[in-house]
Amino acid sequence: MISLFNLKPDTSELRHYLNLYQKNLIRTDFIQGKEVKELEKALSDYTKIKYVQTCANGTDALVIALKSLNLKKKTFVITTPFSWISTVNSIYNVGLIPLFVDIDPQTYNLDFNEIKKALIKYKSKVSCILSVDLFGCPNDNREIYKLCKLYKTKFLIDGAQSFGSKIDNIFSFKFCDIATSSFFPTKPLGCFGDGGAIFTNKKKYYSLIKSLCFNGKNQIGFDKVGYNSRLDTIQASVLQKKLSKFENNLNLRKKNIKIYKKNIKTNLKFQKIKKNYDSVFAVLSLLAPNSAKKNLILKNIKNKIDCKIYYPKIFTDYKYIKKNSKSFSNLVNAKKISRKIFSLPLHSNLKDFEIKKICNEINKILK
Repeated sequence: MISLFNLKPDTSELRHYLNLYQKNLIRTDFIQGKEVKELEKALSDYTKIKYVQTCANGTDALVIALKSLNLKKKTFVITTPFSWISTVNSIYNVGLIPLFVDIDPQTYNLDFNEIKKALIKYKSKVSCILSVDLFGCPNDNREIYKLCKLYKTKFLIDGAQSFGSKIDNIFSFKFCDIATSSFFPTKPLGCFGDGGAIFTNKKKYYSLIKSLCFNGKNQIGFDKVGYNSRLDTIQASVLQKKLSKFENNLNLRKKNIKIYKKNIKTNLKFQKIKKNYDSVFAVLSLLAPNSAKKNLILKNIKNKIDCKIYYPKIFTDYKYIKKNSKSFSNLVNAKKISRKIFSLPLHSNLKDFEIKKICNEINKILK
């Protein structure tokens, strides 16, 4: 079977990673070793974002980022109904209320015009916009950030899938108050366990973020309720190695996308990447003409090609969310896309012949 993700290190790299583990065992600096600070500096240098704080995982990154914005309890956070569950659960975890806005039917990201309408209607109740760069494609972050400044609203990017994405050749994480990312193994920059990071150019947020990651610690003790959220030293070592190869792996993913587009001959739709926007292609998600065609594909390629659905439900399909949230509209686009979307293998180790085989299978099914 052709796998959706390939998490196994290359044979040439295996000894390097084993050596990293051995060094870590000998030094016993399992928590907050020097590699953690080295990684934070490397991430800052790479993204041109001044302050970077690593943490235990991408969900913690979101919760801590929201907490550091000091938002008024029970105010609205405008966000997407179509993402991984961590996006919405992080809002609940800090005592805020999701206000769902529909997505763009071509990019699958939040629709900017719908954001603006919702912000105008509920401006006195909205404290933050939480946008997701879905599947590695940046949202209209620059325009959203301008809108937030106009309405004195905070802007947080959930970049769990989009580390390295750009708008006009500028890293997309720069267009916000705070951005977060995940280093889960399947992400474009992933480690061999859990990990996350929080990015900001504002010192006041960074100081609070850092304190919250370490149980509310300050220079003389503890002055707030915080979290215990730290990146392991060994994962920082792995990520340093992965970061050194990130651009090369990203170019391979982009090459593989081109092969898919050239060889799929059916009326499947690819996610739209706007002009001057650079996606990191975390996941290759396609839209079938309808749910029946999608199910036909899934039925016929199982046991041959690994295939997943991101995401089969929108957030309001879950009872606890529907009961404790507000929707600006009927979320028609999100509902339609969740019924038609499916994801095919995409990773830097995918071979050309494997992609062509996948495309041929899809073309035969939908001919």
